[in-house]
Amino acid sequence: MEKKFASLPKFPSVRRDIALVVDDNISLGEILNEIRKVKSPLIEDLRVFDVFKGGHLSQGKKSIAVSMILRASDKTLTDEEVNEVQKMAISGLQKSLGAELRKT
Repeated sequence: MEKKFASLPKFPSVRRDIALVVDDNISLGEILNEIRKVKSPLIEDLRVFDVFKGGHLSQGKKSIAVSMILRASDKTLTDEEVNEVQKMAISGLQKSLGAELRKT
């Protein structure tokens, strides 16, 4: 089996976390797929790092936290570029899945 190697990235990645409250019947896959619909070449990876039910959440709701890892291959990203991708992802999640940003 031939091993393939890639060079290390020259530019740093940026991590942005999105904490959402969604209906209990919405799957993690639906959330990740909705973020991927942004189709930004800057999105390098998506990771769910927290799922929570109960506590102060309404019955039938759950909290999901997702990290978006963004990187450009040719430059260091600006806050404006990262904010725009995050804004598009949140907007899509709100419109398609009825997601709300978690306040606390």
